[in-house]
Amino acid sequence: MKLAALDTCVRRLTAQDIPSALILSALAGWNQTAADWRLLLDLHPEGCLGIECAGRVVATTTLICYEDQLAWLG
Repeated sequence: MKLAALDTCVRRLTAQDIPSALILSALAGWNQTAADWRLLLDLHPEGCLGIECAGRVVATTTLICYEDQLAWLG
């Protein structure tokens, strides 16, 4: 079975992506709020990534580093 190529890209998330991130969080049963997403974007914007497919954010991941001692991948 052949799958059609999807128009996807991985990119940094921005504040404009918070509504989409909230929808994905709710679908996954997570409890993030808009304030949580803003905090993640403020703390480590280069670690907040999304996969965009056909113009929509369909997946997110975050990576936050705490000095040189700890990192959190979500």
